[in-house]
Amino acid sequence: MAFQRGYWLAISLTALGVCSAAGAEPAARVISSSVHVPHLSGEPKLDDFLGMEPHGAVAAQMAREDGFLQREPHDGEAASQRTEVYLGYDERHLFVVFVCYDGQQGHVRAHMTRRENLEGEDTVGVYLDTFQDRRRSYAFVSNPLGVQRDMIWTESGGPDDSFDTVWDSQGRRTARGYVVLLAIPFKSLRFPAQEGKHWGIVLQRSISRSGEVSSWPYVSSKLQGLLTQEAELDGLNGISSGRNLSLTPYGVMRSFKQLDLRDDANPHYTSKRIGGTGGLDAKAVLHQSFVLDATVNPDFSQVESDEPQSTANQRFEVYYPEKRPFFLENSDYFQGPAFTPEGMNFFQPRESFVFTRNILDPEFGLRLTGKSGPYSLGLLVSDDRGPGESVSPGDPNFGKRAYFAVARVQRELGSRASFGVFYTDREFDAQYNRVGGMDARLKLGDNWVASAGADYSSTIDSDGVYSTGPAYDLLLNRKGRQFNYSLEYHDTSPGFITDTGFFRRPDIRRAIQFMNYSFRPEGKRVVSWGPHASLARSYDYSGLLLDELYGMGGGIEFARQIHLEVGAGAIRETLRPKDYSALPANQAFGEPYKFAAMIASPLPSFSLRMIAFRSASINYNPPDGVAPYLADEEFIESGVTVRPLTALGIENSYLLDRLRDRRSNSVAFTNHIVRSKWNYQFTRKLSARMILQYSAVLSNPLLSSLSRTRAVNGDFLITYLVHPGTALYIGYNSNLENINPALCQRLPAGPCDPAGPGLLYRNGPLVNDGRLLFVKLSYQFRY
Repeated sequence: MAFQRGYWLAISLTALGVCSAAGAEPAARVISSSVHVPHLSGEPKLDDFLGMEPHGAVAAQMAREDGFLQREPHDGEAASQRTEVYLGYDERHLFVVFVCYDGQQGHVRAHMTRRENLEGEDTVGVYLDTFQDRRRSYAFVSNPLGVQRDMIWTESGGPDDSFDTVWDSQGRRTARGYVVLLAIPFKSLRFPAQEGKHWGIVLQRSISRSGEVSSWPYVSSKLQGLLTQEAELDGLNGISSGRNLSLTPYGVMRSFKQLDLRDDANPHYTSKRIGGTGGLDAKAVLHQSFVLDATVNPDFSQVESDEPQSTANQRFEVYYPEKRPFFLENSDYFQGPAFTPEGMNFFQPRESFVFTRNILDPEFGLRLTGKSGPYSLGLLVSDDRGPGESVSPGDPNFGKRAYFAVARVQRELGSRASFGVFYTDREFDAQYNRVGGMDARLKLGDNWVASAGADYSSTIDSDGVYSTGPAYDLLLNRKGRQFNYSLEYHDTSPGFITDTGFFRRPDIRRAIQFMNYSFRPEGKRVVSWGPHASLARSYDYSGLLLDELYGMGGGIEFARQIHLEVGAGAIRETLRPKDYSALPANQAFGEPYKFAAMIASPLPSFSLRMIAFRSASINYNPPDGVAPYLADEEFIESGVTVRPLTALGIENSYLLDRLRDRRSNSVAFTNHIVRSKWNYQFTRKLSARMILQYSAVLSNPLLSSLSRTRAVNGDFLITYLVHPGTALYIGYNSNLENINPALCQRLPAGPCDPAGPGLLYRNGPLVNDGRLLFVKLSYQFRY
């Protein structure tokens, strides 16, 4: 059941999150609020508020808001610590000053960490819905030391950290708490051009040690949505985002060695002592509402490697999220309604029509995103050198490129509904894959949301075979303080394919239900507890039952950010001869499972997460000629984060996946992944990062066809980040693996045997099969 494990782990963590958000019902209506922001005669200074009250002429002009109410853990109660916020603006900036009192000043969680890495920190932030559509907002967040996090928040998808822009933040701890000043340039925002602007606004504070989230206005977890409960901000006159043209050229020098495996008959090493290249990113704002982005020869050398996942014995493709900045920014314009319960998509993402990691190596890209009135638009075009680079020079496809195009238009229908249409296209040589579709989202009252989507694909594959077919999705979701429920239905026809999206398999009809009920004593020790249950069933188009899943469990949240979860259930999975040729007929496997999970952050400098999972599981990779069979699986994933110094963060993780043969009790394979990431933040601009990772698949050739591999990787990066777009990176990466120095099984004359097993591994010492040293400099010009 390896391919389903992520689904059940997702349910466990989802239930933890739901438990912590549970409480009394029924939902109560929230009274909307407003704030008038005055025009200031100058810029406020952080020093004007370090006495925990405004001093000076400019500070005295600012509007003041307080009366923060809790969303978590005691919905509707006054915040445990007083927060005052001061607002004002001049011709160029919106200023927001948070004065945060704390009676336990020594317990404030604030570290000099890298930008965006504010997990476990105390934070303050402002959400700005500049189009006042209650669907999408900018969010600017800071910890008590002024370390920044900026993002786009959407009601359908939650936070999107891919948004990066230029703004200023300052923070300082005081004897009675801390003070944070945010200065947000209007040229970093998009908003309608008319005078007398009215924006939506939410001011928020989080106290990590107690899990408290409070806000002004009152944002209740009894109601679905955050922006649906926003206040109104007015008084902004005479402001403009300006022309806002930015150009960001970059240059990179690199030296590398890598293993070239494009030709099975001739694996070999390639290297370059030193070489240079360059590129350009450009951004232009059109009519203050649309953004045109272009990139030429983008470079992603500084992007952090993927978090470890077990890829051994996986029946379907493993999902790795996109991390490249050009493809991340404003990606929410290309996504339809979310069809996976909140919190679950990290493990078991919905098969989506846009997954830009399928664009392997672009030379150019163009993106247009924005909103005008009730309409929003997303357009993306890009080439991809990857297909032509992944084959040997003698291959007919060598040097050829694929081309991608994605377009989506959405129209809001009042404040509760939206309708969208999209089109995607991937062209490569004589092949193509084209998908068109539509989707809708409707909010049903305060707690229910319904979503639907219909897609249709048309494809010619590499053999010239034509296929076509539809796919449909439906979702009904309830979110509240006490009872949460989700019902999904996915229908993918045998002929449906998407090469631009994340796609596991066609020919399936699947229904999934998840429900949770939470009790909330909210005592000194136990904050909440409650059971959850899940049910899923899948059929192919012939009516054959493919999967059946039942699960029950329960979770409890203790004070000091400690969450526990346990559960058990069973899965029935059917494999067909067309899935595995060694099977003489359809075969069903019963796979009971049980799991336990814990997430804890009891101390400012320590957090822990652990998931343990045990089940019957299919061996999808038996030796050649052997049909898949039922075995026993043990899975553990753990992580510990410590901060021994204010500027030092250490994240350690360990993953164990072991499959054991039932008949002999012998181990078919063991997968170990150990990873340690160290980040030292010298200043807010200067940091050093080191990632060390060991991974091994220790397979038994008598029970598994997996290759026996071991690898050690080291990744080092020094970053001097002035602001997004202007930065200096110095990086080094080296990889060692148990590759046989001969690389392949050689013929007597020397070349590789084309009938041999391919790349050879050995039990001996590790050898270096790749390294990279680079220096990258980029500078952003803003006009």
